[in-house]
Amino acid sequence: MKRGERGYVLLAMLALVLAVSAVALVSGANHFAGNRELSARRDTLKALQTARELLLARALAEDNTPGALPCPSPDESGSTVTECAPNTTGVIGRLPWKTLGTTPLLDGDGECLWYALSVPQRNGVPAQCRDDSHDGEALCLSVPATPPINPATVPSLVANGEKVVAVLFAPSRSLSTQTGRGSGSGGCRSGSPDQFLESPGTSGTAVSTTISSPQPGGNDQILVITQQDVMKVVAARFLRRLADSGIAFTDGPLADTRGLTSPSQQAFDLKLLTTQDTPNYAKATGSAACPRTSTLVDGLPSSLNYKHPVSTLCLNDWYTWISFDSSKNLLSISIPPANAGEKTVICSATPGSKEVLCV
Repeated sequence: MKRGERGYVLLAMLALVLAVSAVALVSGANHFAGNRELSARRDTLKALQTARELLLARALAEDNTPGALPCPSPDESGSTVTECAPNTTGVIGRLPWKTLGTTPLLDGDGECLWYALSVPQRNGVPAQCRDDSHDGEALCLSVPATPPINPATVPSLVANGEKVVAVLFAPSRSLSTQTGRGSGSGGCRSGSPDQFLESPGTSGTAVSTTISSPQPGGNDQILVITQQDVMKVVAARFLRRLADSGIAFTDGPLADTRGLTSPSQQAFDLKLLTTQDTPNYAKATGSAACPRTSTLVDGLPSSLNYKHPVSTLCLNDWYTWISFDSSKNLLSISIPPANAGEKTVICSATPGSKEVLCV
């Protein structure tokens, strides 16, 4: 091979090597980008699931009205407010991570989670104000009518065509139209919902329309909490307490109508009351009134306690949902579906046992 020909061959080989290297670099970059996107998705899903678990734990532990959830945080501080501005659909803000006892929960792009809540499920409503009669409580006169929280409660929030108690949002990186995101510490940046979320109806603090996500060209990711999700954990709490009470239950519902107590309910009320420090059993007049514990001062009840299980069960109409079947020796609570495609969930427990099964 002549010298000139050898030069051409060397140039051709060099070009081939460069071309192969370029392909390898592009492939490697695509692979890296793919890995990063996959990692971001995993981080986002983990943050959403953690937030969901924390909210369900809060609903379970709520001592005012079990099943109620904290209002969203109105800013990036992560702290809830005592009461949300009520409207007919829902309220939206940041996940109240500080109130839930955790650090900021960030999605895969380092943004804090957002959170929308159904109006009836907010925990800023005193338990006695969920009682239709209000038992003559003056403080309830300024509280908008709010239904009790039990298996029949209908959520006011709608996401992707389903009634839900809450929606968790991962906003992801900002789009070209979202130019108003501010600064902040720990990933929680200031800004209005429309600077983070593409879902319609999420501007300001109120959710005005059905939440629909993801939107074309959008990158929000959501995770919902359904009525049955919440009711299952609350039903388990009540059934464990009932099953461990040592009461000889009678067949049928514990109470058909609020204020008209069955033998089982009366026994359970008194059993619970004796677990307190010499409490007194007080009951307002009227067929719809609920019992509560109180302290006697000069022979008159004062310092009414509506956080006692007796008050919680009655004021939220739970006694009508709890039944006993002596043929199976089972206490049970039925949780009806809130949406098409769901089925009735039945939670049950055997008296004397703390094991609860929901199917």
